[in-house]
Amino acid sequence: MPSNRTELQTNVRIVCDMMLKTHYYEEENWLRTAARSASFCGAAGAQTALRRAVRIAREFGFPDVAAWVEAEVLQTTPRNGPGG
Repeated sequence: MPSNRTELQTNVRIVCDMMLKTHYYEEENWLRTAARSASFCGAAGAQTALRRAVRIAREFGFPDVAAWVEAEVLQTTPRNGPGG
């Protein structure tokens, strides 16, 4: 995990930019949304896209972003049934 929130925010922005450049549009959208407010990320579709974003962040070399999503976004947002 990064030493501070500023470093994490910077890494999230970098990952989002990389996702856009490699056409991971849905994953980028939800990762950026999670960075603004994880409370919007409880729908099943958002959770699925964020799980993919975790994998992509790791593949891009940003395990801190992946760990943050897993610990603070996927674990804290309510899980809704099919259809959100």
